[in-house]
Amino acid sequence: MRTTMHAIPLQRDADISGRPSTNHHVRAHPESQRRPSALADQARSLGFAQVIVIDEDVGRSGPGRHERPGFGPRLAAVCEGRVGAVFAFEASRVARNKRAWHPLIDRCALTATWRIDDDGRSDPRQRHDRFVLGMKGSMAA
Repeated sequence: MRTTMHAIPLQRDADISGRPSTNHHVRAHPESQRRPSALADQARSLGFAQVIVIDEDVGRSGPGRHERPGFGPRLAAVCEGRVGAVFAFEASRVARNKRAWHPLIDRCALTATWRIDDDGRSDPRQRHDRFVLGMKGSMAA
């Protein structure tokens, strides 16, 4: 994704999405625990002072019908304007389905909250970025 001319709101929190998996996967693949740490390091290198790793979902896998336990508090923090960027490796690591993903992107646009992943930074206020984020959410669900 392209970086827009708007500045990332670094004075707010950076939310890092932990990788949800089964408990077996967490034990068998310790790299899945290192990935959120790498995102936290990336957030700090960008200048975020407060980095919050959302790990309530780690070790929990399930069908796409159910909301992840860490999703509600993340969405509330975005709505309150406390989050400057939501970090995750892919859309499915943030919201389990597109019914949850699209409202998150809507709230991010309203509160000038960035979405940062392996593809780069995206600003949901920008039409192109919002389109790509919508496609990512649709494909992940």
